[in-house]
Amino acid sequence: MFLFFLYEFFQWILCLLFYILVACIHLQSQTTPEKHLPNPWHNRGFCEPDQYQAALQRCQSGYESCDLFIKIFEERVAIERDYISAIHNWSQSCQKQIQESKEFGTNKIAWLATLQTGEQAVRTHTDIAERIQHDAIDQMVAFKKHNYAKSIIHVKKIKEFEKEFESIQKPWLKLLSKVKDAQESYHEKKRKLDRAEKAKKIIESNTGAAEEDKKEAQLSVDVHTREAAAIRSKYEQLVDEMKHLRPNYENSMKGVLDRTHAFERERLNKFKELFNAFYNAINIQNDRHLVEMSTAFQSAFASHDIEADIQWWNKHYGSDTNTSWPEFEELVN
Repeated sequence: MFLFFLYEFFQWILCLLFYILVACIHLQSQTTPEKHLPNPWHNRGFCEPDQYQAALQRCQSGYESCDLFIKIFEERVAIERDYISAIHNWSQSCQKQIQESKEFGTNKIAWLATLQTGEQAVRTHTDIAERIQHDAIDQMVAFKKHNYAKSIIHVKKIKEFEKEFESIQKPWLKLLSKVKDAQESYHEKKRKLDRAEKAKKIIESNTGAAEEDKKEAQLSVDVHTREAAAIRSKYEQLVDEMKHLRPNYENSMKGVLDRTHAFERERLNKFKELFNAFYNAINIQNDRHLVEMSTAFQSAFASHDIEADIQWWNKHYGSDTNTSWPEFEELVN
């Protein structure tokens, strides 16, 4: 029985780990902005109060993305330069070891030449680092300086958008407030009218009720009916006014929004351009150093003569050397 429960416990643990793994994968797969960003404006109508803050937030995030772009690709350049340094140090250390080894002849020469030629690969990575720096990072720095100027221009631009949105929305918010107040007044008056009508029915159903009470109940209903009609008329008038003003309000809001789109579109176009620049920076398909390195490798390989090395060894250490054979020697006094 104990083994059975132990088995069930481990099964439960495995299932729990599986669900945790699935949850993590699910979270990682959520790449849409509304799931990545703290965005309280998601899925709200753009012309609703303060919804324009979403557009301002996007412009602000664009400045931060430029900084992130520069930081990320500077890290790549640093990796390239560290690699260059590491390859150089490795090559120098290995050449020293080969020089101090017991290798000889064309094998030693070819080995050293192979390492020296292999080190030429750093030229490619030097060019990659320089291209990333010049064609991507420096271009983004220039773009940021021109469009954001240490955030001063950027902040000013966002403030301009914000003032435009506020100016357009200010009278609309006043009208919204009037509509809301009229709605609340009308609904409150309707509730009072409903209570008055219920009270009237109760009194009329009471056979012992006095005529005076019935008249007062009817008067209350009449007064609330007139007041409700007046308030309803005002409420409907405000709603009609809002319907009349709505197209101009929406077009004005969307006009400013389109200008934020243009501001953001310029940044996104620059990102697209520099993504392509990064690709070109690391693309070594037509790299001239690879051709030079290939030629140098072939030269190093051509210098490697196995039979010449064996003959040299034979001449100095092997069968082609003159062996000193022992001969009878008389003792000389």
